[in-house]
Amino acid sequence: MKKIALCVGLAVAVTISSGGAMAFAKTGVGDTSSRKAKTVQTAKKASSSAAPDSKEHEFELNGFTDADRRNVTKLSQQLAKQSVTASDKKNYIYDRMLNTEDFYKTLTGKYHRAYPARGDDYTVEYQVVNGPKHLSYEIYKGKGNAQSISYSDGSTNKIVTKGGENQSDESELVHSDSTNPTAEKLDFIPLVKSTSRIKTDSSNTNTYFYRPDLNALNHSRESVVPQETAFGYLPNFNTWDIAGQETVAGRNCFKIEGTLTGGTAQKLNAYSYTLWVDSETGILLKYKNYGKNGQETDSLETLQISVNSNLQPAELSDAAEKSIPAKYLQ
Repeated sequence: MKKIALCVGLAVAVTISSGGAMAFAKTGVGDTSSRKAKTVQTAKKASSSAAPDSKEHEFELNGFTDADRRNVTKLSQQLAKQSVTASDKKNYIYDRMLNTEDFYKTLTGKYHRAYPARGDDYTVEYQVVNGPKHLSYEIYKGKGNAQSISYSDGSTNKIVTKGGENQSDESELVHSDSTNPTAEKLDFIPLVKSTSRIKTDSSNTNTYFYRPDLNALNHSRESVVPQETAFGYLPNFNTWDIAGQETVAGRNCFKIEGTLTGGTAQKLNAYSYTLWVDSETGILLKYKNYGKNGQETDSLETLQISVNSNLQPAELSDAAEKSIPAKYLQ
């Protein structure tokens, strides 16, 4: 039986320095048939030669070596070669999807998500400023009057939910939390090559090393930060192929076709899929999942997107002030 564990960069970094990194089980990522959450200790070295409280220190404590070190330049150079192999292309795509935040400064976009079998769908609009101060703003619109508005100013994250199944038009629920300032400082996972970010221990437990979402996105993570899709669909390069390149919302994309098995297929009720991945950023601009009989089970399609436009932080805060009641922005 395959078990899984989830490592998110911040959680790993924080607990390592106090004596051990914790990984948290998460059903549905990768090939899993286990339904019980389990806490495990991640593999780690007894010591590190790097300076304490540094990314290199965390990299070594988690058992990674130079053989696991990521080289973005090499990946790009391999893709540019005339003799580029299918494996080189797949490594490039996998790396981009697991590290999208490395490849853009600002984003403005809108996408549509649909579940045909149950007659459900929603749209998400988002804006992101990707550092040095991380800002994000997003509006989710579901069926009927369901809506949520998310805003992060780099230190505090706000989510205001309006309407929906258990609320009237006028009612509002608010969720607020603070961004941990050590997240970026100790995030060692960008140093790890993508094919080393899943570890399997002697008990056959998979540990998935996730990067923390420094931009504090809500729904739009499924498109903008598609780590879960990459881990769930792409680790085994033998189960998918690159079917060419196509344009989605004006952006050049790799078109990927593949099959799903095990726990991922059962959880999603999907056994094959098509992904359209932005060739520059790794953002998932479109996808379709298909059931056993080839019927479409769910999909996502980007309707518009602008990468590295002249989006200013003030635009996000202005938008938040207009759509989120002032009492929640204090």
